[in-house]
Amino acid sequence: MSDDEFQIPSAPPGEGSVRTASSKRTSNARSSRASSSAAGEPKIKLCAFWACDEDCKQGRRHCSHHNRHLDNARNQVAKQKGEQAAKAFVEKCKDIDFANKQVEYMAKRSIALPMFAHQPLIDFAQWEQEFGVNKYGRNKQEMYSEWKQKVAGPWRRDNNGWKGAMRLWLPSREYEAASTSRFAKGASHEVSRGKKAPKAGDLAAFRAHAGEAGLDLTHDFFGACNREASMGDVDLELEAATGSDINSNVQQLSPSKPEASELKRKASALTLDASEDEGETDPKNAAKQKKKKSGNLASQRASLFDSLSKQLGGKVASIVAKIEDAVQAQAKEKAAPVPSTSTDITTRSLYNQTLQQSLLLAKAWNDATSIKDEVEKHNKSMEEQQKPDAVIDMTCKDTLQQQGPALAWALSTAGQSVNIERKDFLRSKEFMQSFVNLVPECELDETRLDRTRVQWRRMITAATQLETSLKKCTADVNKHVAGLAAATERNEKKRKEKEAKEAEAKHLELSKARLKQATADGSGMPAIFKLAEGDVQAIKALDGNTIPSDHDIGLPCVLKKSSHVTTWAGSAVVLQTLTNFGARYKKSPGFDDLHKLSTPFVAKAGKEPTEKLFADIMLNVKGKIVDAEAVAPQWMSTSWMMGLAPKTSFIGLCPNSAAFLRVLSYGDVEVYCMSMVDFMKGVTAAGTAAPKSTSELEEMIFHLDGAVWKAMGVKPYYHKLEKDQVLFVPMGYLLMERSGASTMNYGARKSFIMHEGHAIENYTACKSLQAKDGKNVEKMQQVLDCIAEHGK
Repeated sequence: MSDDEFQIPSAPPGEGSVRTASSKRTSNARSSRASSSAAGEPKIKLCAFWACDEDCKQGRRHCSHHNRHLDNARNQVAKQKGEQAAKAFVEKCKDIDFANKQVEYMAKRSIALPMFAHQPLIDFAQWEQEFGVNKYGRNKQEMYSEWKQKVAGPWRRDNNGWKGAMRLWLPSREYEAASTSRFAKGASHEVSRGKKAPKAGDLAAFRAHAGEAGLDLTHDFFGACNREASMGDVDLELEAATGSDINSNVQQLSPSKPEASELKRKASALTLDASEDEGETDPKNAAKQKKKKSGNLASQRASLFDSLSKQLGGKVASIVAKIEDAVQAQAKEKAAPVPSTSTDITTRSLYNQTLQQSLLLAKAWNDATSIKDEVEKHNKSMEEQQKPDAVIDMTCKDTLQQQGPALAWALSTAGQSVNIERKDFLRSKEFMQSFVNLVPECELDETRLDRTRVQWRRMITAATQLETSLKKCTADVNKHVAGLAAATERNEKKRKEKEAKEAEAKHLELSKARLKQATADGSGMPAIFKLAEGDVQAIKALDGNTIPSDHDIGLPCVLKKSSHVTTWAGSAVVLQTLTNFGARYKKSPGFDDLHKLSTPFVAKAGKEPTEKLFADIMLNVKGKIVDAEAVAPQWMSTSWMMGLAPKTSFIGLCPNSAAFLRVLSYGDVEVYCMSMVDFMKGVTAAGTAAPKSTSELEEMIFHLDGAVWKAMGVKPYYHKLEKDQVLFVPMGYLLMERSGASTMNYGARKSFIMHEGHAIENYTACKSLQAKDGKNVEKMQQVLDCIAEHGK
């Protein structure tokens, strides 16, 4: 990782307490970055259970229905076998095939509702026979003990169990039959524990369980032999049968005791004004039921009018809002980039078509005149095809008996794009409003009011289902557009990262070649390190423990002696950390290529006293430090250990092109530096073309001779940094260093974003050079914005 990314790399492994703290910091940083990256990406997938096409929630492998079955199974394991067994069960369920088997196993025994989460519905003897032995920590002695308890019962046994251990099998066939009959008669926990006022989701779970448990109409649970077959049941069986099987199926469905069932169902309503079909009448209990008390019919009519008016007003507002959302979704889809793959193009087209059809129906419901253009286009097409019967008359309105032509055409056009259970019950907003307005004028008859309630319930239910369908179609389009946009953004990010890595690799190869050619005291050493004393200007040395407030922070300086450094170097934890670092940094990965290493101090391993050291030194000028925490989190509160190879030259920009403080703990380093703006002006004045990238900059400095340096007219700053001295280098400076002959050259460093007269100009020059190298400079632009904001 380069110094120009404003990120905190993980520290190399340490020793003792230092190694432990470093390891913890690395793990937390990686997990934090991974979780934040994953949270911003939408993850849509189907349920992993066999033959299920429902969507999963983020982070799950199953839909909510099948995930509830798996949770119920885990809860029963925890209740009956303990938490350790539950943990073993969860680990086993990481195998998706095993988890699907558990879902299927549990679905036959339980209902996917939280109220059955802790019911003892699993026979673990049967479970162990089907899914393995020695589960949940059960050892050989425990198996023998359980066998002794069951030896007198109706159990079969297997002496060839896993590793010679006995295992318990299913009860005998008589016991199985008794259990099945008790379940069929209603002795199971699902039936004995009633559900008061069940919601729609509860009813759906109960109905789903009937199918999952295999409780079809021939099961004893439904009393198939005593049930009067309806014509619908006969039709279903006739469709499934072929040839001679038809007569046998019909004969099987014939009731053996027709008088045993007196339950009569009303015929299904086909029109809006038909009688109510949602109730059932049981003649045996009809006499026992109490008669409904007669109420004040005038009050009931007033209450009914008030209720219907409020329902219609809320429904109109809701559907109008959904129509606006759908129109916005279509606008976003048109403005979005065109999908690149054929699959995405087809998927987008299907989603758009579904949304267009459902939106057309919603507009027709809200205001038939809003689809006038579509109707005229349809009529023109029908006239050209010589189909006058298919022409739509916009003047015809909805009635109680049938829909208006415009609404009926929009409904037929929508097809399966809308999920309305009884489409014939849908009426337009205009008709529903007139229906409500007629309530105050209806006769005061209880039967008439009940019929009005039934008709309204049918219309409002159909309108609600239309609203739900439109909302789903809108969400599908938005989800697809957002998903492709996120994928495009990820691909673009990967492309930039790849380009940055390639540029860094190229730069590394050039650095290796220069380091191989140039030695600290050889003939290939850059001319900058051979300049005479008169060709450079000394970095200003300051007396005192801190940088004074009157110092120009646009110029470098050196603190030759500071009590803060003495206190810091005498800290036991700092001494141990730096000593370990000095002994290890040459063995770290990447050091042989770069001949240098930077790694952050970690908490409780030197970070706290090091942060205090640099804060004390910058105390008088802290008002000029720019807060860039929002741009680079944790970077402002990080100090670094740095180590250099002996007799090696280093040329480049300052770390992150920021200002920094450096203190040496061992060795010495010759430092040459100058601002980027001065260097660019000097090169131009010397008649040399200015570099366009950091790679060209380093290559140029490596080959510049002494005559060019003298012709620049600007002298670089120079100082030989020794142990316990503190060096300050401003923002946007060019840094040229040569390490001493000592076997170790290491110390501490901390970077700052500073605001001073030439900070923005120098930093902008550094940013331009790095941009030409293909590096991502978005962070640098954000830093420039922070500097400008700080200066206001």
